[in-house]
Amino acid sequence: MAGEYFSFFLIAVVGVVARQSIGKTIDPDALRQAVNTVVLYILVPAFLLTAIWSLDGEAIDWQAPALLGAGILGTLFVGMFAFGFFKLDQRTKGALILSCAFANVACFGTPLVANYFSLGDGRGLLLIGGSMTASTVVAGSVLAGWYGAAGRNSFAFVRSVGALLRLPPVWALVAGLGLRYYEVSIPYWVRDGAGLLAAGITGLLILSVGLALRLPKGDEIWPILPAVATKLVVPPLLVFFLLKALGGGFESDLGPTVVMAGALPTQLLVLALADRFKLDCAIVALVVVASTALSFWTIPFIHGLLY
Repeated sequence: MAGEYFSFFLIAVVGVVARQSIGKTIDPDALRQAVNTVVLYILVPAFLLTAIWSLDGEAIDWQAPALLGAGILGTLFVGMFAFGFFKLDQRTKGALILSCAFANVACFGTPLVANYFSLGDGRGLLLIGGSMTASTVVAGSVLAGWYGAAGRNSFAFVRSVGALLRLPPVWALVAGLGLRYYEVSIPYWVRDGAGLLAAGITGLLILSVGLALRLPKGDEIWPILPAVATKLVVPPLLVFFLLKALGGGFESDLGPTVVMAGALPTQLLVLALADRFKLDCAIVALVVVASTALSFWTIPFIHGLLY
């Protein structure tokens, strides 16, 4: 997996250098927002459609996404409880909670599976990656809208749900599942075009992380540390013990892969949602970088501990 880590930090450094070098001609924050908007509104819908179409012709193993979703919801509750004790701006608090729950399957999922599991035809990993992206968009948008609102009340929650329904990834998810249900044949050139768009997501989001990155202030370090620890430890443990509790009731062979997917660092798409809903993007970027760096050691440790 070392190669993926080197690639990640190389692109992030390019973003940092770009932020410093173009600051006098282009607003780096405006550039980052533009990149994140393109990713969220165009490339992510293309990826979701590609993921659904790639699973065409076979029954979807719904147990794996359900297990993944349970781990995400459990981690979100842990994060909300833990950061309830911190006196932070709600936009910073929301950014930290989102950073705890969602994993970067797109960047590190393939090497994770190749190192620890049988890779097979890759469809299981695509199912997990698509489920993680869909969960990030749906649950992440509602939570980001809630914490990004001027005042948190029932109206703010309704507005966050309304904002979710206006996001193109949600339309793509509904359209893709609907087309699959009615067995509509998709032309190969449409599939190929969507695949080409989807391929740009990871690189652009890592570049966006570099554009958002800055040195943390003294009082920001303490909340970042529990956020990183929660992300790398809590999701795999929650999913592992849930899997054990289900026992023979969980028939999917993707269980261990879902467990280890939870140990991956923070999902890059969280930064795009933070930008969309006006959360603290710099904090998200710091958690992404710190969790990615530490995961190089924590992933083998978690795997050795659980398996």
